[in-house]
Amino acid sequence: MNDWEDDMLDEGPLESDLEELDDDSSETDTCPECGAEIYEDSPRCPACGHYILKSASYSYRPLPAWVLLAAIAAIAALLFYILH
Repeated sequence: MNDWEDDMLDEGPLESDLEELDDDSSETDTCPECGAEIYEDSPRCPACGHYILKSASYSYRPLPAWVLLAAIAAIAALLFYILH
């Protein structure tokens, strides 16, 4: 065998490469809505369909019904006051 053929032999992966493969924490994350395990770069959870927002740290939560009813009542009272 010559020197060129010796260089072409596969000696296996480097130790540093194996250590990177063992680090599973960077590959998956948990869905903030249902807690399912998802891939880190997923735009959407495959289990519940929740969109994952990486740019913002909060998730959208709709307003409680009492807040909407109070706003409607306030607008109705204001309109009643103005028109009478």
